[in-house]
Amino acid sequence: MQRWRRPALGGREAHVAARGAAAVSATAAGVTPCPVCFFLSEHGELCSVCRQPDRQRELICVVEEAGDVLAIERTGEFRGLYHVLGAALAPLEGIGPNEIHTQELLDRVASQGVEEVILATDSDLEGEATANYLLRRLEGTNAQVSRLAHGLP
Repeated sequence: MQRWRRPALGGREAHVAARGAAAVSATAAGVTPCPVCFFLSEHGELCSVCRQPDRQRELICVVEEAGDVLAIERTGEFRGLYHVLGAALAPLEGIGPNEIHTQELLDRVASQGVEEVILATDSDLEGEATANYLLRRLEGTNAQVSRLAHGLP
């Protein structure tokens, strides 16, 4: 029986790998959540979306993760702002209302003249529970709350 052996990294390959690892580490060290929407930003500054003056500031799309912002931005259709929760409610995993950015969302809606909140959480059990929870929490505000459609038309 012959065993498979990994090829060893030579001097040049090891140097390139080390430089790549250092670059990734340095980049990751500077990435922090945006202080307003919790999307990705550099060194605690406003994110690239919040800095854009032509955004519709009265419209907030609530998503679970930063990757969801990227997916929506790729469409080029949404011109509002975002609010990244950081996760969906998942009590069995220890993620409750205090672990997602609910209060920050409520504060933004109350203080920034938000007219509409679009709940764009996933269509799985946790995403639906999170959307229902946020809907109840947003009931006392002046903002209209809507939910992204799921499924086939």
